[in-house]
Amino acid sequence: MTEGGRSLWEVYDSEVPPWKRGRTILSCIALSHFVLQCLLALAFVLDGSAARVSAFGFAAVIFWLLFYFVWIGVAWLRWLWGIWNLATGFCLLIWAWRDLSELETLFGTMNMVIGVYLFSPSVYFFARRQKETTHWKEALLFA
Repeated sequence: MTEGGRSLWEVYDSEVPPWKRGRTILSCIALSHFVLQCLLALAFVLDGSAARVSAFGFAAVIFWLLFYFVWIGVAWLRWLWGIWNLATGFCLLIWAWRDLSELETLFGTMNMVIGVYLFSPSVYFFARRQKETTHWKEALLFA
């Protein structure tokens, strides 16, 4: 028995289902990434760095494409997406330390944290559940 006279099974059974945690994780990832991408794109445009703007644009398109596929239920793709985020986060950190850019440091760190968190079982359970219950309106909205 645990505190309050509840058994461990009752405590575990009353927790939030893993797929709901996965949905929350992916929603937080989308929101934070959108805000940070807007800030970083603005910083690159104001800096006048055409090479970085094009590299960032390519990375943003890949990110949202992978996000869409995981959201509609392609569970195995989260591994590729996690590796992609780890790689782009690492590259952004190297660029940030070379150029002493706080915004790139923040974005690179966020990418690496997101990349690691995509390997969690909660995201897998959410993607597996989405594959069973995705509606065309929801898929169109995220597309």
